Amino acid sequence: MNPPEEDDDLPSLDALEGRLRRELAHIQGDIESIVKHDGEHPGDQLDEALDSNVVRIESTVSDLRRALDRLARVAPVDLSRVARKALDTLLLKFEKPLVLHVTWDESLPHPAVSAEALNSVVSRMMNLVTRYLMPGDQVTVQTLRDEDEAVLSLIVAPSDPWGRPVWLDEFTLRCRSLGDFIEELGGRFVLDTQDLLKLQLRLKLGVGVH
Repeated sequence: MNPPEEDDDLPSLDALEGRLRRELAHIQGDIESIVKHDGEHPGDQLDEALDSNVVRIESTVSDLRRALDRLARVAPVDLSRVARKALDTLLLKFEKPLVLHVTWDESLPHPAVSAEALNSVVSRMMNLVTRYLMPGDQVTVQTLRDEDEAVLSLIVAPSDPWGRPVWLDEFTLRCRSLGDFIEELGGRFVLDTQDLLKLQLRLKLGVGVH
């Protein structure tokens, strides 16, 4: 059984969140303009702007409903393919020099999970790591099978192994939030900050494994 086809025209959850925030900011601006007129009619131009903003919000809410429907779909998903796509997207906008080692297990069984949720988790995980990378850091990205789990592993070997990062507490806190999301997905998140920086997304292989 193959994963269900994705809605190609449906933006990611992160994109929808950003879109809704921008549209709500426009609505807030419209409300402030109305208040400034002390109850008087603000004019046709503001009427049209408000109508346009409302239409855009309704469209975004509709897309959010579709995204929620997609989140509910659970089917076998290729973790290596999801990770490869997320990494390719990230590297297109990444500007810091780094040493990158990548290994994909093409024979990795497919865990049964929401494809939309997995895409979001993997993207957040990679963005979290790259947010704190320093020039010269060595990064290893790989997928593998560990007994009854499919694993996405990110390992960072710092260019300065003797300096404890000042951002480590903030990073750990962000990882905790990501870990909570992964647990809701039915997986496990493992973090190790000793010597090397290691993050692992672990998904149980069971019913629906391919």
